[in-house]
Amino acid sequence: MGADRRDSARVNEPAGAGPPWAELAEAVPAAFYVDRIDGTSVWVSSQIESIVGLSPEEWASGYERWLERIHPDDRRRVEAETRDFLAGGGVPVSDEYRILLPDGRVRWIHDRALLLTDGAGAEPLVHGVLVDVTDERTSLEVAERVGALFRSLIEHAREAVTIV
Repeated sequence: MGADRRDSARVNEPAGAGPPWAELAEAVPAAFYVDRIDGTSVWVSSQIESIVGLSPEEWASGYERWLERIHPDDRRRVEAETRDFLAGGGVPVSDEYRILLPDGRVRWIHDRALLLTDGAGAEPLVHGVLVDVTDERTSLEVAERVGALFRSLIEHAREAVTIV
């Protein structure tokens, strides 16, 4: 969620640098990030690669790499929501969108972010988490299709019984 992402904790700082909860974040199956308002990244967890298919170095190369991964049908909406989030004073945002992985697979991502300030005069930072919700979305889509087929069957069953 920003114009340029820099993985400072991994690329420019000593091992162990990052937020105090970084070790916990590395143990959770989600990708966490901390960005400045201008989009440069303060820290990103190593799960970024397993979640969105970008290495920490690729993630650090900038906003464009993340945006390129977003499914074309979702890209404009996500980009507009990101701009609104940053312009709106950081009201927490929660969104789901599709990511295109390098191997061509599509993965659904739940992205939640909020703007936090550590103290008076401190720089506000965007804290976010990306979670793979593909299985949940796929299950929901299958359930919706089965429900639609069942409703169609019921509607047409009356016609079939009437014909017989």
